[in-house]
Amino acid sequence: MFQNILPLTSWWTRLRSAAALARRKPQLVLRIGLHALHNLLFRSSRLRSVDISVTSLCNFRCTHCYAESFVHEEPVPLEVLGRAIREAHRLGAFHFVLQGGEAIVDFDRLRTIIALTSPHRSYLTLVSNGWAMTPDRIAELKRLGIDKITVSLDSGIAEEHDRNRNRPGSYDRAVRALSHIVQAGLHTAISTVVTHKNLHSEGMQTLFRFARENRYRIDVQVAQPVGMWEGRMDLLIDQEDAAYLRALRDPSQTNLNGQVLVNRDLYPTLCREGCPAVKEFLSITTKGEVLPCTFIQISLGNIRNRSLKEMRAAALRNEYFALYNPTCLSGEDRGFIDRYLARVWGQDKPGDGTRIFAGDRPTQASSPPNEDADRRTVSSR
Repeated sequence: MFQNILPLTSWWTRLRSAAALARRKPQLVLRIGLHALHNLLFRSSRLRSVDISVTSLCNFRCTHCYAESFVHEEPVPLEVLGRAIREAHRLGAFHFVLQGGEAIVDFDRLRTIIALTSPHRSYLTLVSNGWAMTPDRIAELKRLGIDKITVSLDSGIAEEHDRNRNRPGSYDRAVRALSHIVQAGLHTAISTVVTHKNLHSEGMQTLFRFARENRYRIDVQVAQPVGMWEGRMDLLIDQEDAAYLRALRDPSQTNLNGQVLVNRDLYPTLCREGCPAVKEFLSITTKGEVLPCTFIQISLGNIRNRSLKEMRAAALRNEYFALYNPTCLSGEDRGFIDRYLARVWGQDKPGDGTRIFAGDRPTQASSPPNEDADRRTVSSR
């Protein structure tokens, strides 16, 4: 029963980190606290995080790229994106994840989007492959309001990572970037993708050791049958793999901010646990399509002509999104994959959610969908 309790030293480190954040962004800390209080007191869920694809351009050609489906997208006008970001704030969002492609490839657009998020009251995460993360670039990103830079690493063995990224030297640059980010006083993490085939490999085990030795948090993404891996069900983790990942979440092993080293999106966050898709998380593609999550490539609509509130409310009528699923919908729940994701394989992305999700409603829902999403879970089908 005590496996999820952090040691006192970690709580102290967390408090110091929170105090530092409060000095820089007092409005943000207040919004985070109100969000946690809402989750504790009410059964309904507020929007927390929005993933924004800054650009579809990239300086890499990765073998497992999930965004391959969107590489030729025309960016949505910034004034339209700004309107959606302001609405996301009204719906409760305080965390914005900025990625691509590679977001810094179009630095002018990235700079403008950072400003649109109102950095003084938002927590901003930038996801990067680390190739161009020099100390000067990191310092500029910090000045603009970025709080955390997450660097993608596929293996603790340099040759394996470079091969996956199709770019010699990419491992060394990513590792240097992590060090530069910490030296700049920003939060950082390693983003890595685990599959049923690589989870226990030497490369992945070496990466976990590297993270522990340097106290880098690992944000684990599980393989999804989308993008370059479309239809690859053989790569999906199974229940034993999921249990192994959860066992790695050792509360005694924390990063420099007091956070548990190994993390997944469905692990406990601000008094909630389970898949946050739609309830607390939405993703906006480069051209303005709104997805339930970054990997569920089925559109709920476009911010050019629909509000986030309207799209989210409609999606919450679906039982998979109304409830907190204990597994990743697009990476573990084979019922969800067969029922929805498989219908867009071989088709233009994203799929049309108004058609694909049409008629699917939770049997329990009898109240407005935005008010009754609770912590009940649905099992894998």
